[in-house]
Amino acid sequence: MAKGVHRVILLPQYKYFGVALYHASLGRLALANGVAVATQLTCRKQVELRHNNLLKLGQPKRCFVCPLVRVLSSKLDITMRALLLKPGKNSCTAYKNIWSGSRSPEKSTRELFYQLWGKFYPHADPHFVTEFQKDLDARFWEMYLTVLIGEKYKVKSASKGPDIQILENENTLAWVEAVIATAGDPVLPDSVPEMQFGTGIGQPTPEDKIILRLTSALKSKLDVHKKYLKNNILTQDQPFVIAINGSPIRWMGGSEHRRILKALFPIGEEYVTFDQSTNSLSHSQFNYRGVINKENGAGVPVDSFFNADYELVSGVVYSSKDCCNIPRECGSEIVYIHNPFAKNPLDKGFFDVGTEFYGEVKGDECTLKLVEKA
Repeated sequence: MAKGVHRVILLPQYKYFGVALYHASLGRLALANGVAVATQLTCRKQVELRHNNLLKLGQPKRCFVCPLVRVLSSKLDITMRALLLKPGKNSCTAYKNIWSGSRSPEKSTRELFYQLWGKFYPHADPHFVTEFQKDLDARFWEMYLTVLIGEKYKVKSASKGPDIQILENENTLAWVEAVIATAGDPVLPDSVPEMQFGTGIGQPTPEDKIILRLTSALKSKLDVHKKYLKNNILTQDQPFVIAINGSPIRWMGGSEHRRILKALFPIGEEYVTFDQSTNSLSHSQFNYRGVINKENGAGVPVDSFFNADYELVSGVVYSSKDCCNIPRECGSEIVYIHNPFAKNPLDKGFFDVGTEFYGEVKGDECTLKLVEKA
């Protein structure tokens, strides 16, 4: 724990509702919420499916605008089309469904691929197209992030080192390392179980297991960062950001922000205090929880930003959306969390994202606050 902080307060509160999502790997729509599946149908639903006309000029500045395929030169058009090759035996299910699908979600996703590829292909490594078929979630996340960040900064991608180098006048502003948080090996007891559809029975959300998977992804990139330092690829005085995408964990909807926050800060169960003298409730707070126990009883720390091992991690970028569920305002689904104890912090607003948290440390308390958007 850093600097004696023993209490975490999360402000303000959020209300979460069910979300109808298109799962590329399933090829269908699925209803999910933060507590159960296919129950509590009175919750407000929000469908986040893309349509063919979503990327238009004149949208808010955080929405990137890419040239349409039909207006590109023939040479560039050929280069772009090389991204979507016919699926092979090693292609993942999601890629096969998107490549061959004739419905609006698949068509819109293919269009998004082309638009992103038009800006990303100069940064792609020689194996990107092949790996795009095999590991769609990871490669799409890398491409999507690079294009989003490239709308504001000059970016580079090298074969050795973090996925994205952010520059200004050839000076490195920050490094970004992308990673996918998966559900884990299904035969292992701490993996996140699959959602069950069509049973008519609600399922409790395996929140602790999801948080453990996010923590595992975070730890894997902390270890990679140490290797980069050892090999002199980057230096200790350069900001380093870990960008996690949790879309392969299919328990979407509801509490994505809280889950990543609970992987970074010791945030436990929420509670309120009832004042009998005034018959009123206090604003809600959270119990301190620094460890989650695995099935075998071993404790896993979930207070990464309070751990000195993470002091060279400037912050975490997070999204739970896959390529078929990117919102109309691209980047608005992404959250950035500042590390309050980072040695190389980034300024507020460094990333154009939808939600941004920072920690305000006073004495033995750390209060998480939202960065107000203009």
